[in-house]
Amino acid sequence: MNSQKKFEIFSYISIGLVAIVLILMFTKVIPNSWYIPILIVSLILLGIRFALRFYFIIKNKKNIKE
Repeated sequence: MNSQKKFEIFSYISIGLVAIVLILMFTKVIPNSWYIPILIVSLILLGIRFALRFYFIIKNKKNIKE
């Protein structure tokens, strides 16, 4: 499995995880004291996804030029 495919899998898993946690937050299953740590983890996942996306865009442009 190549790294692009792994990125896509990571991307879908992270989006699904954040969606599930968001639903749990709306239904008040998760205590209010956990909201900030969950927000921080979600922002870290978003940052990793953006960084990997830019990495693959640059990598693909280099491969096309060659």
